[in-house]
Amino acid sequence: MTTDTTRPELTARLKGIRRALVIIIIVAFAVSAAIGIWLIISGGEAMTETTGKILGTTALIGGVSLTALCHLAIVGRAIRAVGFVGLAASLAFLITGLMLIWQPWNSSNYEYTTNVGKAFQLSIMAAIFLAQVNLLLLLSQRKHRAIQISLYVTFAAIVVVYAIVTLVTFNEEIAMNWPDLWRFIAVAAIIDALGTIVSPVLGLVLKSKEPAADETVRVNLTLTSDQVAALESAHPGMPLADAVLAVISAKK
Repeated sequence: MTTDTTRPELTARLKGIRRALVIIIIVAFAVSAAIGIWLIISGGEAMTETTGKILGTTALIGGVSLTALCHLAIVGRAIRAVGFVGLAASLAFLITGLMLIWQPWNSSNYEYTTNVGKAFQLSIMAAIFLAQVNLLLLLSQRKHRAIQISLYVTFAAIVVVYAIVTLVTFNEEIAMNWPDLWRFIAVAAIIDALGTIVSPVLGLVLKSKEPAADETVRVNLTLTSDQVAALESAHPGMPLADAVLAVISAKK
């Protein structure tokens, strides 16, 4: 039997963070839309460097929050490590984006702009790809072979696209020496997009055709702080899940 214990404090905290991110996304995109409408109505005369930076910052915050919300989808699960990696990618996306937006627009520091631009390109791709991966990982517990194959193929395509783009970003000569490289990227990107659509659909269609469950039972428990303290006190040094199993076994 596999026991998945979740502390109420963690669950409540995650819900609060998700709610805050949703609010930030709505406000950020609303502000961006308002500024855009204002610029259109004014005929572009109100467009200054400061206005452009504010517009770019609000759009950036909205995009970063959107990817972070996807990463949080699995932070409360056993595969939470991938979610934390995604959050780190979103943070890099935010930092490099702000560095690009808030540098002087008339700056002649070409090397700085180029290097930060490359970092921004890789971080935004990592944040978006990991957001996609984290949402697809919600299907990782499904046992049907077709779903598992679809996930593996999609993840492989994501890795191929990101790896090729990273290589070309740091060594532009690769693209010149391999003019057909874009074909590999295009094929992998199509497979990625197809898998992103097909995997959830398979999850719905094959839900009733999952292989028969074995003797393994998944139990989700919500424990209060006092209950957690009592278990840790009664079974010092023992993992919380094992302590719960010990209590259940003792009551048989």
